[in-house]
Amino acid sequence: MNTSDVQSTLRTVTAQWSGAASATGDNVATGLSTIAGRAQSAGHKTLETITLTDQYSMTSVYSRDGTVAHNGYASTTKHALDFAEFDLDVPDLPARISPQISSLSWKKRSQYADEPSILTVTVTDDSHDPVLLDGWWTNPNLAGSQGPQEVKLQPGIPTDVRVPSMWAGVNSLQTIQLVDGAGNGSSYRRDGTWIHGPGVTEHHLFDFSSLDLTLRPSSPAVSIRPRPFGARMVWHASGQAVDTKSSLRITVSPGGKVIDLPATSVGGRTIDVPGLANGTSYTVTAVMRSQWGDGRPTNFVVRPMPSTNVFAVRDASGDNRVDVVARKPSGVVPDGDAYVYPTNGRGAFGPKYVAFSARDNECERVAPADVQSDGEVLCFGPTLLAKRAPGYGYLLGTSGWSSMRFVDGGHDLTGDGRPDLVGVTADGVMKVYQTGSKTHIVSTTTLGSGWNIYTAVFQTGDFSGDRRADLVALDTTGRLWLYAGNGRGGFASRVQIGTGWGNFGAVLPLRDFNGDGKADIGAITMDGKLLMYPGNGRRGFLPAKQIGTGWGGFF
Repeated sequence: MNTSDVQSTLRTVTAQWSGAASATGDNVATGLSTIAGRAQSAGHKTLETITLTDQYSMTSVYSRDGTVAHNGYASTTKHALDFAEFDLDVPDLPARISPQISSLSWKKRSQYADEPSILTVTVTDDSHDPVLLDGWWTNPNLAGSQGPQEVKLQPGIPTDVRVPSMWAGVNSLQTIQLVDGAGNGSSYRRDGTWIHGPGVTEHHLFDFSSLDLTLRPSSPAVSIRPRPFGARMVWHASGQAVDTKSSLRITVSPGGKVIDLPATSVGGRTIDVPGLANGTSYTVTAVMRSQWGDGRPTNFVVRPMPSTNVFAVRDASGDNRVDVVARKPSGVVPDGDAYVYPTNGRGAFGPKYVAFSARDNECERVAPADVQSDGEVLCFGPTLLAKRAPGYGYLLGTSGWSSMRFVDGGHDLTGDGRPDLVGVTADGVMKVYQTGSKTHIVSTTTLGSGWNIYTAVFQTGDFSGDRRADLVALDTTGRLWLYAGNGRGGFASRVQIGTGWGNFGAVLPLRDFNGDGKADIGAITMDGKLLMYPGNGRRGFLPAKQIGTGWGGFF
């Protein structure tokens, strides 16, 4: 088209033919210009108008009847262009072929509801543009459908399609839908119907039943912690487990204990596994069971031990009297809250209050600290923290504390006038940690091995009456042993100071609980009675006294 007679500000030329055919050229320069267009249907197309638009949106419209309009106003002059010269005869175009599936097979067929499968699919299409695939499987236990959505496939190339995890039970393939870049679609149905094109229905030869997935249950969402003479498991039952009428089976080895629990409601549930021996390692297996088979087992190794969730500290309440700290165990709501029970200094308690949170993510276990100030509590898990009420504190040690069997603090074992920490590693090595005047460990001394024979190890203060801090240890037969400190970070040979302590749910340091200037030891029976065993200052005890009930909730 020659536009040399138009001002140089011309920007757009639009030509309109009959039958919704048009052509447009943008940023057209003066002189000869070529514009491209498109017809939406076949047949004879007559050129009706040519519209010129400049950069200021001023227009001139040339019509087939010879008239010209400038900015919507008819001109008194007519143009001499021969519009018939530009009439078009548009031939019929071949119809586009809808995308088709040429091959369909499992590459990886899962057996479990929480594991994806892989379906290999090859499609054909008369374009080279990607084809989108949607797939729908149904399960009688689930409203609606599930499957991969809008997966891009390149025609002619086998593509692995990830079929996401589904519910347990029989998942039946119902439909595979394909859509190409031009919007042409194909729908393959379970009954053999293939719908494509504008209302074309044919029959496909793919056996959808061979692509069904019969899945076993997902692995259970469970966690476990040892407790005195047993273990506590927390199970979060899913809606899938409830709707598919699955159940949880717990087995314990050695011993062969089996516990079966149906999934009756969604949410958390606490399961106590009783009848285990303190100090013995057990493998606890949790597996979901269903009419379609068992899921994958989840295995834990637990070693029941007396609880360390209750102990005394020098003074957490600020009244210069010994206080008792008690932490709610994992699986008990509110999970991880630690309470302070103030005392009157003569063996009785005041009202408890929440001191700080000691949740599992930072405090797998707790112990007395009293490192830099009275009333500190050790939280050991990924790191070693010293916490004070209402929960602030500082980092004593970095990594590696989750594997420790015991950690305890509160007394000067080395003679430097500062409280020290003791710890027993997973393989039974005893270590003494000094902090001096710092808020972190400054030195570590290894004392010896073989401490893994004990189910409890803690500092008592001066139990023997020689003004040096001592250690007490409980073995698996229930014997209580005293390791008298030498004041230089070491200990004398052990001396037995009691028997029959193995039936308690906790054996714990009570500091000088009754205010007589001598170290005392506490114990909690399995039915929750808190007993005080007053020390006599000569490596022995005065008669025991019950000082509380209901303490079994802290196991």
